[in-house]
Amino acid sequence: MFISLARQRSLPWRILHRAKHCYRYHSSTAYGKPFEEIPGPARIPLIGRLNDILQLGKPAELHLRISRYHKQHGDLFRLRIGVQNAVFTRDPELMRRTFQLEGPYPRHPLPESWTYFNQKYNYQRGMLFMDGNEWLQARKLFNKPLLKDATWMEAPIRRVCAQKVAEIRAITDRRRSFGAFENLEQFLYRWSVEVVLSLMLGRAFARCQQSAEFGALVSQFADVVYEIFRCSSELMNVPPALADRMNLVPWQQFEQVVPKTIGLASSIIEFGMRHTELEDGLLHELHGQIDEELLRRIFVDFIIAAGDTTSFATVWALYSLAANPDVQGAVRRSIEETAGGLSSAAVNGVVRETLRLYPIAPFVGRFAEADASFGGYHLPKDTLVLLSLYSAGRDARFFSAPDEFNPYRWQRSSGSEPSSARGDTDGYTVSLATIRHWRTVLCWPEDCATPDGVPVVTAAEGVPAGAGRAASTGATDPEAHHRTGPPGPHCLQASQAGAGITSN
Repeated sequence: MFISLARQRSLPWRILHRAKHCYRYHSSTAYGKPFEEIPGPARIPLIGRLNDILQLGKPAELHLRISRYHKQHGDLFRLRIGVQNAVFTRDPELMRRTFQLEGPYPRHPLPESWTYFNQKYNYQRGMLFMDGNEWLQARKLFNKPLLKDATWMEAPIRRVCAQKVAEIRAITDRRRSFGAFENLEQFLYRWSVEVVLSLMLGRAFARCQQSAEFGALVSQFADVVYEIFRCSSELMNVPPALADRMNLVPWQQFEQVVPKTIGLASSIIEFGMRHTELEDGLLHELHGQIDEELLRRIFVDFIIAAGDTTSFATVWALYSLAANPDVQGAVRRSIEETAGGLSSAAVNGVVRETLRLYPIAPFVGRFAEADASFGGYHLPKDTLVLLSLYSAGRDARFFSAPDEFNPYRWQRSSGSEPSSARGDTDGYTVSLATIRHWRTVLCWPEDCATPDGVPVVTAAEGVPAGAGRAASTGATDPEAHHRTGPPGPHCLQASQAGAGITSN
């Protein structure tokens, strides 16, 4: 056997091996130091994907684990996830460099639990799961109404927010003696979904709301959509194909909740299209420009994504204001005293500061479209680059007093504070426009406050289990939006995962 092996490794084999080695060496030196020299945690030989469990840890603490790796290895470190080579960076310049390398058709990582489910059941998803020219053409259709001329969104968002604030007042008046506002996350999920539906259906949405059937569909959807993200996070460190073969409980639950959620989302959209005459809104705007079935799939993705983005950002903003009553009062006064108070610097500062401390997606990923120089190293084509937004937002080099909630830092004109994330996506635009419309929420007659025993969150502590009960809300664990594995082969969670919306 050994003689046979030796013969195989004869002169032609050795020449080919040496040529391959020389090619790698020269290509690496042309772009910088070899990729293998990028620092990072070492993998243990022979145990395969068990390395992922050991190196990535618990899904709920992943952002903290990656922050520790940055402290150990610097602004750029290398980590192999399954069979995928990946690098994490918290450096603002390298983040900008990442978007320069993405090419005309950006490839963002997708949650493997979703892609495996789609393949197994031959289910076609919307724009969030598209690639190449198909993605670009669909994106162009949505860019004009959602990015280039977004002022039309103000009216429907205001209407929905006004309705929800009235509901909040009624609920808190009824439960004043009980203190906390219970089930805030579910309430905000429904609010986020209704905002997206109002943008889709325009004025027809108000007529849909008068239907008990429509209201029941939206309520059921808000109840079950959160389960998608809970189940997918539990599958973070287990390849879904293996979880399927082993019939693991998280995969069983995922298989049950995904069809139910997609079915409810489809029923909501079909109800709106069937029972109303569209006069405005996105469905009216895009009618005839895109295949109706594809449009339906895209909107299914949108309303699934809605809950996991806007709602959790809002929970954290409420928590931050409640934990900082002086800031809360100043923001309220700014809204009351400033014309167009919702677009005031104070409100914008609250939104940006919330997203700095608690980014909707703690990681944003792109694949390198070609070999490139990256931070002085050779970055091979198809390497997954992950932007550590959570770590960058908590770095004292980029933000003074990084653990403090200070909305006024964003009023500086020097540009010394870098942005925590690129906000040029359709979903991001809708989320920000929605969050800003808090006038009456921020102007409650009584200050919202954190209940006794709820600690202030620090970067070192991560997120306390009871943080969601802040702002007199009774919400449960808003850290769920950080239950996001790095987008990799079997760790592709992200709050944009069911959604993917902040990655486009």
